Amino acid sequence: MQKKIMKESFQDIYKRMGDAQSRRIYSERLNYSITSDRGILEKMIDEVVRSRREWQFFLKLLQRKALSASMYIFGAGIWGNILFRETENLIAWQGAIDNQPDGKNIAGLTIMTLEEFLKSSNENAVIVISSYKNEHSMLSQLKEAGISSDKIVNGGHNLQFDRRSDLF
Repeated sequence: MQKKIMKESFQDIYKRMGDAQSRRIYSERLNYSITSDRGILEKMIDEVVRSRREWQFFLKLLQRKALSASMYIFGAGIWGNILFRETENLIAWQGAIDNQPDGKNIAGLTIMTLEEFLKSSNENAVIVISSYKNEHSMLSQLKEAGISSDKIVNGGHNLQFDRRSDLF
């Protein structure tokens, strides 16, 4: 009985989706919930984000910043990994910052806490916030640590253009 109710609830939500892309994202999100296969989410994010004009503008902004700065990713979760993967041929990332770095990996980059970064960083560093769900708290942390706004790129802000990509 419970399975039937859940199935009907999922079907009802699916039917209320206004467009094909939203239905596909919803279906893939359910697929991820069942399998825990992060590859499903990464593929979906690639498809939803990469082709967007906003993403292309964001990439150009990062390239301009990287011409004169050491670049660091703030957030070593899935968005940090996607940011790295999408930009690794454009940006020479120096490392990543995460509030809980233990067990996280971004293609072999050194992942450190903000405190560790502050002890080892240079004045030439630019930090790119990779999370749109935690962008406000991450931005506050950076400002409270004394990092000036011109040394912060809010990638979370740049990624919020399509709320259908709210996959997590």
